[in-house]
Amino acid sequence: MDKKDNIKRDGTDIYQLKLFVAGDDRNSRLARKSIEQLCETKLQDKYHLEIIDVLQDFKSALKHNVLVAPTLILTSTQPPTTIIGSLNDSGEVLKALGIKEETS
Repeated sequence: MDKKDNIKRDGTDIYQLKLFVAGDDRNSRLARKSIEQLCETKLQDKYHLEIIDVLQDFKSALKHNVLVAPTLILTSTQPPTTIIGSLNDSGEVLKALGIKEETS
């Protein structure tokens, strides 16, 4: 993990996430809703989510090699982890990101 990209709060790693969406497209709305819900319920205060609309900021998409939206990138790992799609299966998204699901 590249510590330069991680924010520490009480010694806990913060998951740095970038979600690339295409305006108000249906799949982009679903991805936005899914990742926001996953972050609030599973990661609580251990994340920083940046939502980037590729229709407004295409340079950022090009910089991160994003050709399809929605795309989620976990930037706090090396190499970064990328997931493409609506992100509606939170268990699979957590597994793909390498995040162990917290048990209460």
